[in-house]
Amino acid sequence: MRPRFFLLAPLALTLAACAPSPDVTDRTPVATAAGERPTEAGPHDLSRCGASDLSDTAGKYLVAGTAGPNEVDEDALPFPHRILGPGDAMTKDFRPERLTIFVTETGRIQRLQCG
Repeated sequence: MRPRFFLLAPLALTLAACAPSPDVTDRTPVATAAGERPTEAGPHDLSRCGASDLSDTAGKYLVAGTAGPNEVDEDALPFPHRILGPGDAMTKDFRPERLTIFVTETGRIQRLQCG
């Protein structure tokens, strides 16, 4: 006769996988000018992931290779980064140094955020 542990182990693993993950947020204050109160950085503060110079890319197309005037080359993106299209799965891990690029079905950049 088998121990009952082998019958309950798959059930326990299934329930553990369905448990809600803890809320992981970065509460690191952003450096401010002297005399100002520090503010909490949000996902749209592109300086945190090295993408400050990409803030005007919304509406441009993301391409692999040489980029034209209305395009952004994937190789020019800061590392680490991830590109997400409609319906793509997105992990919930928050990494403030990672750039996330949201694109349309045609590869047009919708928005950028850190995390």
